[in-house]
Amino acid sequence: MSHLTGKQEELPYSPQPIDPEKVAELQAAAPSEALIAQVARTFQTLSHPTRLKIL
Repeated sequence: MSHLTGKQEELPYSPQPIDPEKVAELQAAAPSEALIAQVARTFQTLSHPTRLKIL
């Protein structure tokens, strides 16, 4: 449904079915929660202008 017109819109393509094996493969290759948290803390530290100047 279009958020502008409120009407159902036809997509110019047909959605492809999800491949459960591919989804599992991609989930297994995803970074761990611990790594994501560490990277987020690094970016948080670098976002402070004074800390960035020190580096």
